[in-house]
This record gives sequence, C-alpha cells and structure tokens, in this order.
Amino acid sequence: MSTSNANSPDVFDRAIEELELAWQAEGGDLSFVCERPGLRDEHRCELALVDMEYRWRRTRPTPNNQVSGNQVSGNQVSGNQDPLGERPTWLDYCRCWPQWFQAQTLTPALIAEAYRIQRRYGAMRAKEEILSRHSHLRADLLGRLATIDGELDADDLLTRFTASEPVRLSPAQAPLRFEDYVLEKHLGSGGMGKVYRATQRSLQRSVAIKTLRKKWHGDLEATQRLVREAQLLGKLRHPGIVSVHGLGQFPAGSVFLVMDYIEGVDLCSYVAHQENRLGSLRDIAHSIADAVAHAHDRQVLHCDLKPSNVLVDNENRICVTDFGLGRALGASGRVESLGEGTRGYMAPEQHLAGEEITRATDVFGIGAILFRLMFGHIPSSANLGSEHRLSANEALHEICLKCLEVDPKNRFPDARALLDAL
Repeated sequence: MSTSNANSPDVFDRAIEELELAWQAEGGDLSFVCERPGLRDEHRCELALVDMEYRWRRTRPTPNNQVSGNQVSGNQVSGNQDPLGERPTWLDYCRCWPQWFQAQTLTPALIAEAYRIQRRYGAMRAKEEILSRHSHLRADLLGRLATIDGELDADDLLTRFTASEPVRLSPAQAPLRFEDYVLEKHLGSGGMGKVYRATQRSLQRSVAIKTLRKKWHGDLEATQRLVREAQLLGKLRHPGIVSVHGLGQFPAGSVFLVMDYIEGVDLCSYVAHQENRLGSLRDIAHSIADAVAHAHDRQVLHCDLKPSNVLVDNENRICVTDFGLGRALGASGRVESLGEGTRGYMAPEQHLAGEEITRATDVFGIGAILFRLMFGHIPSSANLGSEHRLSANEALHEICLKCLEVDPKNRFPDARALLDAL
C-alpha cells in the first residue's frame, strides 16, 4: 500500500507502529514521526496521546507518592534535556511544536483523553487544573471527566498499574537481543500481534519478527501464547513450515518471536495469477497437506489454517505460517478447543470453547482453503449444495467436500490421510 495518500489510514497506522516500537526499544521521537508526509492534524494529536501515555507510564508513582498538582501543569526544562519532560500535558506539546498543536484548537475529546492518562498514572489533582485551563469548554469537559473518573474508580488503580506492566521472561527463556535486529517494514497484523520484516545485524540476513500489540504487553496469557507458538514451531522442521529462530525481549519488557522471513505473497494473490489454475490447486493442496501432516506426526495442531497463513515464496514454494492458535495434542490425540479461529475456515467443533478438537479439525481448514481457491468464496451450508456439484475437477472437488464434512468422523482423520487421497 502506498503511504503517499493523505486519506489512507495506512499512513497513520505505520506512524503509530513506528512510535510504539521506538518506545518499546529506547524512547519515542514524536517530532520525527509527525513529519511523515500525509499525516493530518488529528493523526498527530493521536500520536501525541500515545507519546504522552508512554511518558506517564514509565514514571508511574507508588500509592504513597501521588503526583501533585504542580507536576501536572507543564514541565520546565533547560539545556539538552527532553523538552517534554516526564509527565507532559497538552501545554507542553503546544509549546514544543506550535506548528502542529495549538491550545485553542484542542477538542474536548483530546483534552479528556489526556486527563485519562494523567489520572490513571497518579495525577489526582489533574481535573481542577484542566477545568481552569480550558474554562471555555468547562460544561462539556465536566461530563467527560466525570465519566472517566467513574471508569477508573470502578477498578483498583494498583491492580491496573500491575496489569499494565509487560510480562517479563528470564534471559534463558528469551535469549535473543533486540539490539541485534533492525525493524524495517510492517508486514501484517492479527488480533494480538504484529509482524515485521527486520535485518539481523550479526548474520546480515532478513528475518520476520512477531510482537504483541501494545494492549497485550501486560497480559500473561498473550505472552504465554507467543511462547507456546515458539515451542510448537521448535518441534517442527519441514521446508513447508516457517522455521523459528527463538524468543527475545524488548528493553521495556515485551516479548518478540523471530522466524524466517518468507519473501513472497499470500495464497489468494498467488493463485489469482496462475494460468493452469486447477493443476496448481492440486499441487497447492498437496503441499499444504504435506506440511500439516508433518505437524500432525509431531502432535501439533495448527487451528487457524486460511489463505493468509499460507505464503508462496519467489520460487513458488508453499510455506505454512502463524501457529499462534496452535495446540499440542495429548496422548489421546484430542485437546479442548479455545473457541478461537477465523470464521469461514473454522471447523464446527472449534466454535465452542471446551469442545474436543483433533487432527480432523485441521483437515477442515485445508478443505476450506481449497474451496475458497476453487470457487472464490468461503464455504457455508448454503453453497456446498448442487450449484457446486459440477466443477472442472470432480475428483478434487470430492476430496474438498469430504474435508468439509460437519462431523469430524466423516472427514479424513488427519492430513496424512488427505495427502494419500490427493
């Protein structure tokens, strides 16, 4: 996507990601990020709020050391010190960058969000100062600030402080050093994570780095999932499955996962440009099944097979990626569903948490991918009927339909059996 379009949300998304990653590593440079071409004034205000929260969070007070009122009224700096200081307000941003921020143009919503940050991280007298400073907006602000007070008072602030701290791993658990990697390009995002292309300095090679989104940094379960993904990938060694290099930790504490970088396109983009479409589909299904069979042989389920999680590199090799929802099978060959996945590609038994899932669950995912590539849309009970009974390759179609059986017992039991049928 182009970043030159002023109306494109991609410009803002990349700016947010760049600022967050800078804060996770060492410290954010708001002025550098705000100079991106195509950013609008409202984008820069949102970036300032992100910067403000990181600054207040890193100087979070203890319960007996609340921030006093005069610490909220702006930061006086001199020399080569940070012009914003530790606990900036909108006045500091307006003073430092008047070309982007003016006090008279701040909306009640922006002022209220700054108050939320200050109040959350200990500035108990922020309300009086804000109402005095923006007296012309007092009527609107009173209601907004009261709502924020109610939301924050509903939870214990100490618990909130603890929960927002990044979950840290020991050096033995996450030995890779962030200083060895240079993040270069955002590749994609999911529900909990983002993936970037990076260069590993020591080996001068491209890698892929998966990080947690900011809101999940302090979530133990999210961190455990990233660790589990690394552990599952560590059990697998197959040319059709992305290889893991290991886990690392940003200086601020958030965990990251380093994997092979696959230079290519996702499956749908690849198939759209193939001339011998049906022939290539058969080969693609075979390659995916072969990779997933390798995982099944090692007691690993993928649980989120879909076209965007299958890449085709520049040499037309298939690679299955993103084991973020993957599960390790027990001795019984079954495990309880988490009730998570991608609608349209999830097997029926995946939809309810606590239901048993098996290798046949991944078979459904492969069948859903094949159906999507054959007919251009995801399968459903409405489109598995007679309108698709005749296809250009009846044998491949029959295999696809068997994969998509509602009852797991009527599907191929695992990817190895599907591979044999193909």
